[in-house]
Amino acid sequence: MGSPKKPNKKLQHERELRGWSQQNVAEAIGTDFKRISAWENGTNQPSPYYRAKLCEIFGKNAQELGFLDQTADENCSPKNIIEFDAAASLSDLRDTTNQQNLTTIQPSLSSIHIYIPDSAVITTSTGLFYPESGTIVHIDGQHQNKAYSQHESVTQSITKAGNKAVKRREFLQEAGRATIASTALLTPYNTFATELLDRFHRALKRPATIDERMLTYLEKRTGGYWQDRHTAALSSNDLLGFALEHFQKITGLLENPLLPTTRDHLCSIASEVAQLAGHLLFDMGNYPEARRFHQAAIIAAQESRNTALEATAWARMSFTWTYSNNAPEALRCIQRARQLAIGNTNSTVQAYLAAVEAEIHAILGNHAACLNALDKAEHGIDQHHSQEDSYWLRFDNSRLAGYKGICFRRLYRPGDAQTGAFLMKSQQALTEALAQLDPARIQRQPTLLIDLADTFAVQGDINAVCEYISQAIPLIERIKSQAGLQRLLNLRQGLNQWQETQYVRNLDSQIADLLASVR
Repeated sequence: MGSPKKPNKKLQHERELRGWSQQNVAEAIGTDFKRISAWENGTNQPSPYYRAKLCEIFGKNAQELGFLDQTADENCSPKNIIEFDAAASLSDLRDTTNQQNLTTIQPSLSSIHIYIPDSAVITTSTGLFYPESGTIVHIDGQHQNKAYSQHESVTQSITKAGNKAVKRREFLQEAGRATIASTALLTPYNTFATELLDRFHRALKRPATIDERMLTYLEKRTGGYWQDRHTAALSSNDLLGFALEHFQKITGLLENPLLPTTRDHLCSIASEVAQLAGHLLFDMGNYPEARRFHQAAIIAAQESRNTALEATAWARMSFTWTYSNNAPEALRCIQRARQLAIGNTNSTVQAYLAAVEAEIHAILGNHAACLNALDKAEHGIDQHHSQEDSYWLRFDNSRLAGYKGICFRRLYRPGDAQTGAFLMKSQQALTEALAQLDPARIQRQPTLLIDLADTFAVQGDINAVCEYISQAIPLIERIKSQAGLQRLLNLRQGLNQWQETQYVRNLDSQIADLLASVR
């Protein structure tokens, strides 16, 4: 028997640096954790196949992982990895990470492009990759919604120029683990989200570099995702995958020693991305997970001392409680946000927070408090300056009118003379919100249309109700909005007295088709 191998301290160090357990690594490469232990303590060493896998998930070469000290093959890179089988199960995809061949993802209205370098990947000390040239993998419009579906057929959604099939393991790994196919398939996602958030929190605890070019790139990419959220016909489910991948990259950078100013800037970007993820999860109806990301956004904003971001994160947190039928907890969140904002944020942020608080007061039946908050929101928006605009908070006259409309509708009580005028005010405000809305902001349109339809339902104008709902349905289908769908179903429950009319029968047929498409 030969002498025992010396321990592989490099492999162990890289694993512990990322906060991964031996079990995490074992699951990522498809083996038993005892093998990982044996490889680290030197009683055994990985075969070339597993060396390649380890190089892939750590994003390191053979020398950096200590394999050359164990007479491993130097040519350990993702190019040597066995081609991913199109029939692989989702469990084979979870927990694996590759940054070397998947460098940039840019979603757009019509398609998504992934740039894969043809030549050696260019790396920087910060760990991000800048391709100079590469192959474009194109996912056409009809396959966008499938590209991030947690199904074995995900491989079929990827095509290469010339219709030549492409099987890029690294892209499938990111797609398979980072996105929810539906709220009924949350177990693999929850595992990934939990590990990602744990890693993020550990990264924030590290104490002192990334250049400005890198920060500018990250900020522009973050702004692009927020822009897509507002205007692109991408479902929340699709966009969430990109947001989580971006959050993962930022978390990886936070794990490095940073200058204080760089760290603050990066934490602010992390807060913006975490809020986007929470916002998308909220739209998908997954309120508990949305809260987890908003909590991460709050912590990141606190780290960077960015009061505006922290306040908006508290406001978005309040939505998850409002729609979980816990208005008192929602009120506590928004009041925390308002306290933070006083004297520390611009008029636009304060107007937004006041509008959110107004809706919560309306739900609680606090008429005076609701109207007072709406007055503050209106005063704030009157002082709005375009230079105050930010991509992570779009609050303008159209959005304020939308809040006024829903608040007046909630304050209205049938048969109550004191609240009778609120219904007409609600219709006027919602009509104004639609008229002022930028047509490109497709995500807002269904909510306004359904809220307007609801005001006519109270009046018994079923023709107007169905007219507005018929406009909303194709938009909900286009963006696959779970929140819009739930809003529609809630309204439909109030139409039972007209269910025998042809209007509602036609509406039910449209809703049935929508359910099949969105769910």
